[in-house]
Amino acid sequence: MSNYPNSQYIVMKSEGTVINYYYHNDFGICSSVLSSSGKWNNAVSNAEDAKKDYSISMDTQNVVYIVYRNRGGALKVTLHNGSVSKTMDILQSKNKPDYNMFPQIIPIGDLYHVFYIVENGDKKIICHQTVKSGKPLPPTAVDYIQYDPVYAPYSLAHTSGRIFLLYSSSNEEPQLPGYKIYEKNTGKWGKFIPLCKPGDSIHTPFISSYDNRVLITYVKKYEDATYIISRGVSKEDGSLLPEQETLDRKSVV
Repeated sequence: MSNYPNSQYIVMKSEGTVINYYYHNDFGICSSVLSSSGKWNNAVSNAEDAKKDYSISMDTQNVVYIVYRNRGGALKVTLHNGSVSKTMDILQSKNKPDYNMFPQIIPIGDLYHVFYIVENGDKKIICHQTVKSGKPLPPTAVDYIQYDPVYAPYSLAHTSGRIFLLYSSSNEEPQLPGYKIYEKNTGKWGKFIPLCKPGDSIHTPFISSYDNRVLITYVKKYEDATYIISRGVSKEDGSLLPEQETLDRKSVV
């Protein structure tokens, strides 16, 4: 669970340990463990030199991954396993970007998939970089992305064979929200798949995955009603399945 604008994440390990990760202006990325009595233990700093744009993920072995940008502009990943931490450099910077890079990470065994945003002129690009056995490989520019400086302008989901990247492309005409699929066996990105037709009014799209299934949710506005929509994707080719209207907001008091 996360609260991205406030840079706070809650993780629960398989044995029940609950950890609160949050950002402190003086001490960077901090964490605190919930005790059996229901109180938070004294906080420790995991990355004192971190900027506020960071994110948290956890693998099947209960190792927590912190991907962040430090004050010098470099992108780093810290592996946090109890009292043991290991930090590696992902991307060096000759200058100090003054925009939010919105880094995210998907750890899969000894292979980590890192995503972040970089600036190219007056446009922003969503990049994908893999780290194999602790060695960063060259990044790939996936697409130009419509950028929001406060809320993460993309979301991720993954299955055993694919990674799904949901965003609004600024390289498409008209500019529509949609997604691309990364095939893990080939290491290649597919074409952009739009979520809707030109003229449709959809808002806050988000993609998630659980038990090898992928679900996309968004708000869709009509002239007389607003619905929360959910859509699955095909396990065979990753294409969109029909819309399911889950809630008419007019009926909510």
